[in-house]
Amino acid sequence: MTGTPAVSTVQVKICGVVRPEDALVAAEAGADAVGLILVPSSPRSVAPDEARVVVRAAGALCCVGVFVNRPPADVARVADVVGLDIVQLHGQEDPAVCRKLAAALGPGRVLKAIRFKHRVDYGVLRRYADEGIPLLVDGPFGGGPLDWCGLKDWQRRMAVPLVLAGGLNPENVAEAVRIVAPVAVDTARGVEMEGEPRRKDPQRIRRFVAAAKAAGAPPSGRGAVVFRKVES
Repeated sequence: MTGTPAVSTVQVKICGVVRPEDALVAAEAGADAVGLILVPSSPRSVAPDEARVVVRAAGALCCVGVFVNRPPADVARVADVVGLDIVQLHGQEDPAVCRKLAAALGPGRVLKAIRFKHRVDYGVLRRYADEGIPLLVDGPFGGGPLDWCGLKDWQRRMAVPLVLAGGLNPENVAEAVRIVAPVAVDTARGVEMEGEPRRKDPQRIRRFVAAAKAAGAPPSGRGAVVFRKVES
């Protein structure tokens, strides 16, 4: 994969992107990645052919495909067809599935998302961290925030990059970055047009990226780049 080994600001992923024009706004705003949800039950879902259009519009941005409980062979096939740089597993996938996909796709191309209702369980996180799988920590369904203070010592407990999600928006992302010091942050609902999950609000995207980038540098020594383009 291309990219430098570290970045001077936290990375930002805008997830749930459906429209190519929203990918363009994310790129112009200075985001590092866009997320495409390849889960039919999601209101933000895109079909592979739609996803390819968004990937083309995203240009130099890292493109992340979100999957839930799909067979590894299916995930790898869709990643190739769509042109994804990273696959994000957001279901009940165990470490063995993550290892299998990482072996098929290559280093740094699998991100495991784990959802917690409020407090983080490091025992769960370490099952994946011990296998070298980067982690995205998400909050409860509906967009509620996590207990950020419970993640303050993640660098001491895990030797893999941490992406923070769960209820982040332009109003609170700076505080979250200052408390947790993640390698990257992720939002979908937090930058949407009100009541329209398939449309992003350009101003909220710009405010979110600016607030996150201004809040602080990511930690060193934790593989401080999560989102990178795959070499073509």
